[in-house]
Amino acid sequence: MKKDGRRKVNATTVARMKQLRKQGLSYAKIGNKLGISMLTVYNYLKKEGIGSTGKVVKDAKPAKKNQKIKSSVPKKKKKESFLAKLKRSLGMS
Repeated sequence: MKKDGRRKVNATTVARMKQLRKQGLSYAKIGNKLGISMLTVYNYLKKEGIGSTGKVVKDAKPAKKNQKIKSSVPKKKKKESFLAKLKRSLGMS
C-alpha cells in the first residue's frame, strides 16, 4: 500500500502561518520556513480570511464571474444623427 507523501497541516502550523504573514513575510518565504508549498500557505490563509496584506478580511465577498464593473467615468453621449438634428430644428420632435 502506498503512503501519501503529503504532510498534514495542523492548527499550530496554521497559527504560525498567520503570525508570519502578519509580520509581512511573503507566501513563498513562509512556505520555505515551514517546509510546505507557497500555494498551501496561500490556500490555508485564504480559508482563514487573511488577505494579501496580512490583515484579516471581514465580509469579503468573492467577485462573480462575468460581473460588470461599474465605472465612475460618465458614459459619452451618442452623437445626434443628421435626421434627428433636422427634425429638432424644424420642431418636429
